[in-house]
Amino acid sequence: MQKRYAQLCEETGLHPSVNWTAAYYDAATGKVQLGDVISVSLETETSILGFGGVLFPVKLTAAASGLSEVYWK
Repeated sequence: MQKRYAQLCEETGLHPSVNWTAAYYDAATGKVQLGDVISVSLETETSILGFGGVLFPVKLTAAASGLSEVYWK
């Protein structure tokens, strides 16, 4: 997960904070329990260039959830 996160940060120029939620989540390995719902939310702040060269601060948030479908030993 960290490798993909780093790739996306490089591509977008954004470095959002990430919050994972699951009944069982091992942050060291990134593993979750099979069949559990996994939720992730991202948040970052950036600026958008407006008319007249004015920068407008914008807070970007995204959230998604899914079901763990990979078995690990």
